[in-house]
Amino acid sequence: MDVVERVRAWLADRDVVEDDGVWLARGEVLSADEVAHEWARELLEEPYLNPYARLLFGFGLLDLLDAYPVTVEIRRALDPSLTGEFWANYRRRLEAPKPPEAILESLWTDLFVDEDTAPEAFAEVLGNDLRLLHTPGELRRARRVLTISAPVPWTAKDRAYRYAATRPDLRPALPREWEGPPEQP
Repeated sequence: MDVVERVRAWLADRDVVEDDGVWLARGEVLSADEVAHEWARELLEEPYLNPYARLLFGFGLLDLLDAYPVTVEIRRALDPSLTGEFWANYRRRLEAPKPPEAILESLWTDLFVDEDTAPEAFAEVLGNDLRLLHTPGELRRARRVLTISAPVPWTAKDRAYRYAATRPDLRPALPREWEGPPEQP
């Protein structure tokens, strides 16, 4: 059983089921965000889950719901030793053909606007070096990240923007307000 199905079974044990795209909890219709608000923290605090399993189950719930509140709970429950795996999961989902709306919202509203997290988040979701991106999925990820990177401090994105500006496949993803590096005094 894959992790999404295990998460689905965990929810079903709590009388939360999906029926033809509609979430039901004890007969009440819930949105994916409502399911996330009500159940993500409890899932990620299950005492029988080790830190790695918590991360996997958190991303399984995210894959099931694509709801922003799940990203908040994953970050809250993240064991610092699993930071690399956390970023790898973000990168994989950013490469998928279907836009990962919850992850994009997490980057835009949390990680890219916080000056303490923005530099690391930007570097990690880009893969730390745009010159190494060549596959369609990697380029899709880079374009998605660049498109929402306006809040990232200039010092964290300077090199990436300068390089992206030289690539016809990446330049259109740069924020429209970007017209080159700031003037140097």
